[in-house]
Amino acid sequence: MGTNYYIQTSEAKACPQCGYVTEGTRIHIGKSSAGWEFSFHATPALRSWKSWKQYLLEHQRNNEIVNEYGMVFTIGEFANIVEKRWHQSDLRNATKESRDSEGQNKPGYFLDNQGHSFSEGEFS
Repeated sequence: MGTNYYIQTSEAKACPQCGYVTEGTRIHIGKSSAGWEFSFHATPALRSWKSWKQYLLEHQRNNEIVNEYGMVFTIGEFANIVEKRWHQSDLRNATKESRDSEGQNKPGYFLDNQGHSFSEGEFS
């Protein structure tokens, strides 16, 4: 089981029953799953943990980091979630796990220069 994280405008409105955002902007950052390192959603401009961190810092004034259950996180709290999981050697990495029999990354999966897992496609 995993938890998805998003950055959303503070004007975003979620359905009180299901949590689905019905207004505003919500961008998927990635997912934290039991037994796995944090997996990032790659966009054309955000292709490393460093670039995601910079983006979150630059957009913190009118936005908030939330999980799929509506819990709000500071950048520091979110960074702790990512980095704590990254430093655990017993966790699996989605990009490394997706490699084919010849050790090549499957299309759309890559590691940033620190070894964080990224996926270009949508995932939940």
